[in-house]
Amino acid sequence: MTTKIVFNGSKWAGQEPDSVDVLIELLGREPLEPRLALYGGFAERACGAVTDAYGLKAGEAYVFAGNFRNVSHAFSIATDDPTMKDRLFRAIGENVDRADYQALLRESREDLEKRQAAEAAALERQRGYFRGRSL
Repeated sequence: MTTKIVFNGSKWAGQEPDSVDVLIELLGREPLEPRLALYGGFAERACGAVTDAYGLKAGEAYVFAGNFRNVSHAFSIATDDPTMKDRLFRAIGENVDRADYQALLRESREDLEKRQAAEAAALERQRGYFRGRSL
């Protein structure tokens, strides 16, 4: 079984990433950045290039990635180790079940809906401006 910590924590180039234990402790204290969940979440199955690059078992590997709302601590951890996957799924699951995360998620969804509505209105104004115009 293999675990590759691609990055974990705010580090200068060349510094060692934090351990998974540091990440799990932080997951117990700080809410994740929910805007990242709106675009795919914090865990996804690893595929060809990732499994090949890190020597992971295809079909069993996951990449856990994200950041926190109030603390800069980006992370990307690829693993096919069942124990590590269980630890990360559990810690992330507990984080996203917390009330502070859920409140931030609702706020992020509302912000996204407002942005989408504003973009749709701007596009409609552009269409109206160019309708009937010819070169």
